[in-house]
Amino acid sequence: HDLPNGSVVEFATNALGHPVFATSSLSSHCSDLTEDGRASLTVLQDGFQSIADRRITLLGRVRPVTDTERAELRDLFLKKYPDAFYVDFADFKWFIMDDIVGCRYFGGFGGARKFSAKDYSAASVDPVAVFSPHVCGHMNNDRDHRRDMQAVISDVVGLTTEDAEMVSIDRLGMNFKVMHKGQSFALRLPFPEPAEDRVAVKQQIVKMVKAVVSEDEDKEEDQ
Repeated sequence: HDLPNGSVVEFATNALGHPVFATSSLSSHCSDLTEDGRASLTVLQDGFQSIADRRITLLGRVRPVTDTERAELRDLFLKKYPDAFYVDFADFKWFIMDDIVGCRYFGGFGGARKFSAKDYSAASVDPVAVFSPHVCGHMNNDRDHRRDMQAVISDVVGLTTEDAEMVSIDRLGMNFKVMHKGQSFALRLPFPEPAEDRVAVKQQIVKMVKAVVSEDEDKEEDQ
């Protein structure tokens, strides 16, 4: 019908951040890409549940992988999906989006931005994102830590919450799903200073909590 078609795919990325796909020639999106390589790839945050959650869309052109590229890109793909034995079936074809023309990022309400292909190419992997699941799990499973984060949110944002679940962290701050007056929405808290490793993340969080405690103690002295 000459209209865009949406699909769900698995992908890996090479060192330049170019997405790599392995798709069956029996699928409609494989024939679509073969006929017209113009495409977009939307990547959702882990645990994506609603339009308030983060995602990024890459815009560009997809082309078939050459025979000389195939072995290296296959290894990258299988490193991410070790059980994807099916990519070696005869009907599977390999594609790569290595002509990225831009991207659109949505980081929560009020957090939409557009980036150029140059911006995307210059970006680097966040140094603490790999620790995000462990740190969030630790903070969320400890009631005292959870209450500490609610206190920090109240101090920094001025918002009283019934609950605050840490969803993810990066070198610049923390992302939460908070509950306020029965409504759930995303909220971001920046670190006082960038955190370049796991130790620095802990230091920044402790610094924010201590700042709240110090303010509370000052208020008690004034009374």
